[in-house]
Amino acid sequence: MKRLLVIFLLFCTTVSQQKNNYANVDPLEKLKNILLSGEHKFNVFELSKEKYFAENKLNNTSVDLETSKIILSNENSAALQRFFKENQKNGSTLKQLDYTINYNIINSNSNIILDNNDNRAPKLTINLLTNEIKLQNVSNYLTFKKEISVNNSDNIFNSEWSGFYWENDVLLEKRIYRNSVTVGVLKNQKKIYIKVTTYKNKDKKTFFFISV
Repeated sequence: MKRLLVIFLLFCTTVSQQKNNYANVDPLEKLKNILLSGEHKFNVFELSKEKYFAENKLNNTSVDLETSKIILSNENSAALQRFFKENQKNGSTLKQLDYTINYNIINSNSNIILDNNDNRAPKLTINLLTNEIKLQNVSNYLTFKKEISVNNSDNIFNSEWSGFYWENDVLLEKRIYRNSVTVGVLKNQKKIYIKVTTYKNKDKKTFFFISV
């Protein structure tokens, strides 16, 4: 009996150590395990915001669910706020574009390079020594900001996901605009997820790449 108890305790200790070791894995090692070397095909999506208005039957008050602007009066503001909260998530969807992108991922000790020959998708280089990203056509490096963990499926991907986020700010005509990159994995589908947001002449472009 004592022998069985000792074996059980050893087993529990081993499992606990494995969990702790996984939790203590360097984020860059996790990133290297997501972006494995080789050719990867990605579907391309953009965020489509459906512009529509909802009528309040009491006095025809309008709600613009794209801009989150609510035209309301004192007597119906609470009802409209409730209506907006219930329906605002329906205003944004992912729209798949009619082409795919092939990324050649080169994973080394110092860099992860995401290369492609298609001008519709940016090239990225992740410096593993400084944890910065060089994004094609963006002059300054993007700096690492945080590790992300989404533990529910209530999102546009219908999936839990985890990943990493980089950003930098650029000043254009006295306004600050933010370039950003997110790299992660959609847990339900086991797919690589990349989001890139850039500004060119104040025009914002955001693309979502999800591996096939």
